Amino acid sequence: MSAIRAWLELGRVSNLPTVWSNVLHGMAVAFFVAVVLPVREQYPDAPPIAGRDLMTLLNSGFMLMIAMSLMYLGGMVLNDACDAEVDAKERPTRPIPSGRVPRASAFMGGVGLLAAGWACTLVYRPFGEAVPIFEPPVARWSAFLVLVIVAYNLLHRWLFLGVVLMPVCRGLVVWIAALAVSAGIEFDYGEPRVLGSVVAVTCYTLIVTLIAWGEALPNMKKIAPWVGVLIAGLAFLDAGFMLLMGMWPMAMFCAGCGGLSLVGQRWIAGS
Repeated sequence: MSAIRAWLELGRVSNLPTVWSNVLHGMAVAFFVAVVLPVREQYPDAPPIAGRDLMTLLNSGFMLMIAMSLMYLGGMVLNDACDAEVDAKERPTRPIPSGRVPRASAFMGGVGLLAAGWACTLVYRPFGEAVPIFEPPVARWSAFLVLVIVAYNLLHRWLFLGVVLMPVCRGLVVWIAALAVSAGIEFDYGEPRVLGSVVAVTCYTLIVTLIAWGEALPNMKKIAPWVGVLIAGLAFLDAGFMLLMGMWPMAMFCAGCGGLSLVGQRWIAGS
């Protein structure tokens, strides 16, 4: 059990629900722009978004959620593998410096998780279709996400690059999820609502990243417990966007992800 917990700590699994809400956010805003708005324009009395629409999105995006989850875990594991020497001084209780996980195993595990995550993006199940298809834009942008994750882990000790690349990773999750909708529906991805969602998640993550960097400063230790709370706040940000679009079932799902993340942080720290 101790070995399993060590790997769970490496992957910051308590933050995983925020990845799920980011994926739903991207898919839902694309679905809203491509399907809901045109239907409402043509049929003003059309019923509001229902639970069945949430299930359709979750069913369609299930593999994408798995993919982004694996990439997130891989990135976090690689982060600790790359930071092992620094953590030995600043965070000696982390799994690698404490000897609970060999550094070489962490490197191999991180790379394996990233590869498995990208492999999952090679297929996507369009709305209403039972058979997954190959969706090149999703796979290409996911490959780019993997490169950004690796670049972050290798270069994040250079403050500027770390502050920039982490938010880009989160924004790409929303962007890729929106792109996935194009497998069954064509629409303009320059649409302000889609870009606004990507920018909002990116900017929020930028703020959290800056605060997280500050927790390493001697006089800023007191903010450390709040970093995980702010990360969980990503899911509540997603919920807010769902509410703005009148997508109540999606908002409830995202808020639930935020709550699940906060509960998980009682056992596995979020940062």
